[in-house]
Amino acid sequence: MRLWLKRDDLIHPELVGNKWRKLKYNLQAASEQGETTLLSFGGAYSNHLRAVAAAGRIFGFARSGWCAARSTGRSTRRWPTSRRRG
Repeated sequence: MRLWLKRDDLIHPELVGNKWRKLKYNLQAASEQGETTLLSFGGAYSNHLRAVAAAGRIFGFARSGWCAARSTGRSTRRWPTSRRRG
């Protein structure tokens, strides 16, 4: 018996797994259509916003992320990471 494992965490250090698979077609279409800015929405703990920020930086898009959640008053590690990555 052979067992093959797909390591989604090895796709890219910032664009991992299903986030990359979901974004790559939209990034390609945006580029082909001459778009220059990515706009996305996510929650306070959004890995999606983090991935869009990184993808925009890597592929040369301006980017804007909007958090669609109410504040809990607690800090989250996602926001500083998203800000650093784009």
